[in-house]
Formats: sequence, C-alpha cells, structure tokens
Amino acid sequence: MVALVSNYLPETYSTATAAVVSAVVYVLYVIVSKVLAYRSAPIRDLPGPKSVNWLTGSHARNVWEPDAQDTQLEWTREYGPVFRYYGWFNLNRIITMDLRALNHILNSPEFEKTDDARLLLGDILGKGLLTVEGLKHRQQRKIMSPAFGLPQIKAFSQLFVEKANEWRDALAAEAARSQAPDGSIRLDMYLWLNKITLDIIGEAGFNYSFRSLHQDEAHMLTEGLRKSTTFDPFSFKFMIPALIPPARLIVCRPFNWAKSLFNISVAY
Repeated sequence: MVALVSNYLPETYSTATAAVVSAVVYVLYVIVSKVLAYRSAPIRDLPGPKSVNWLTGSHARNVWEPDAQDTQLEWTREYGPVFRYYGWFNLNRIITMDLRALNHILNSPEFEKTDDARLLLGDILGKGLLTVEGLKHRQQRKIMSPAFGLPQIKAFSQLFVEKANEWRDALAAEAARSQAPDGSIRLDMYLWLNKITLDIIGEAGFNYSFRSLHQDEAHMLTEGLRKSTTFDPFSFKFMIPALIPPARLIVCRPFNWAKSLFNISVAY
C-alpha cells in the first residue's frame, strides 16, 4: 500500500510520509467499513431494547453484560425468543432461545467464536477443541473422535445414569432445605452443574470419585476453576488486549494469573 500511495504523492514527500498516509487511509477504510456494515446489518430490524448509553448499550450502568441474566430474561418475556440488544459500545448483539436456531448455530461452520472470545477462552483453556475454529478444529476433532465413538459412550452410559440419579436426589434434598416461606425455591444450578461434571469426569476419566455432589462446599478443583474464570472486565489487563488486538502479543496476557491459580489448585 505504501508503494501505491507513493505513486500519487509529489516527489518531495518521503517514504515515511507515504507510510503515515497509508496508515490513515487504512484506518479510515476500516472505520467506514464497520459503520456501513453496522448501518446495513439485517439484525437491526429485530425487536429489542433501546440503548441507554454509549458504553453499556442496552444495560444500565450498574448492570454489566456478564451479570445481566435477570435483565435478559425480562427482555425475553417482552420481545420473544429472538431479539437484538446493544452491548458494549452500542454494538449489535443477538440473543436467541429458539431451539432450532440454536441447533443450527452450534452445528454450522458458518458461526465461529469472535476473536475476543477465542482470546479469553484460549488463555484459560488453551488452544484446544473448545477454542480453535476452522481447519484446526476439524483436525483436533478428527483426532479426538475415536475416544468418543458409540462403543466408548455406551461403556459409560451406566455411569451417566447413576450420576444423573444422584444429581436428582441431591437437588431434591437441596430444594427441600432451600424452600422459602412463600413456597419458592432458588438453586445455584451453575454450582450443581460443576459438581456433577467434576464427578463424571473424575470417575470416567481418572477412576476417582470426587463425591462433590455430596459435599456442602464446592470441591477444591471446582473452586479453583471458578476463581480462574472470574475477572474484572474493566481492568487494564482485560480491556487493553480486548480493544487493541496487537496488545494480545504481549507476554502478560489477561488470564496468566488465572491459569497459575488453577494449576496450583490442581497440584494440591
């Protein structure tokens, strides 16, 4: 691009000037492309809440996207199973609870994780099957497929049924203890999903029983994973790599400290 721009500049201008002009032209091109794509996006025709401010979009300033489940449920009741809302910096976002749409999205190669999502998940989980896309994902899936074939899954079916029954009984007991005077019951399903997942992985993969379903407090591994995935979205370690892609090449990545914490938890 520098050589192309140099052809249209007077001979008195240096290569450095051409490089600066090229950079400005490129930035303007990116901005105009983003604005045009934003203005012509078909998802703008979907119903949804309006923006309340330029920073947090449709969310109030005291409600950030990672903690907006209650708000999103209210929007679902008001706008239906598929709607658009404004995320950070007023960027368009879609939420769908339509099962056919979710099945298509999760099983179609056309829908990939964003660069930001791959950055954050990759720093926690590594560049594995859950984070990579495209050719790398197909290669890793091909390698892993023999371990998850029908005979292998059938061999663990009895374990899955037993753990599902244990989970049911544990949830029923916890619901009985947690019932409010008005009859309502509130359970932390994220915690219970972590518990049954840890128990199944322990017995299926390592022939070891963590018995986390029968512990009132979270297992050390579950707690370590929870801490490793908890972060401040407004810290510089998070914001700089998320907003400035070249900063992702810096050795100090947002979740290096989180991975260290999780590794310590596993070691103990």
